[in-house]
Amino acid sequence: MASKKQIILPIAVLVGGLGMAFAFASMKQPPVEKPEQDLRPLVSIKPLSFDAITLDVKSYGIVKPKNQTELVAQVSGQVVSLSDQFVQGGFVKQGDIHHVLTQMITKRHSLKLKPVWHKQAQRLR
Repeated sequence: MASKKQIILPIAVLVGGLGMAFAFASMKQPPVEKPEQDLRPLVSIKPLSFDAITLDVKSYGIVKPKNQTELVAQVSGQVVSLSDQFVQGGFVKQGDIHHVLTQMITKRHSLKLKPVWHKQAQRLR
């Protein structure tokens, strides 16, 4: 069986701990209320004005185009004329189908014309 000391001592420690907890809780003071501070950043306002400026940027290097197109002929023949727009670095806009870039005489076309020229030449003799 447990002795009186083994029973009373744990109860006394619990009662003493609870008493000290109530004592500390009653000594606690409420926190001091601080005045509210305005934490917004300080800014100044200036009227907005629009001006045209020119910036000079000095640099060196190789300029490469974003898009590059290579035209490859799918017919063989002799180029008769080139448009002024058909230059290196020139632009052709969408819808500019009325501008002829090149004119060529193809071999098929010249082969069809040869017999006709030959017949006309024989008639003239």
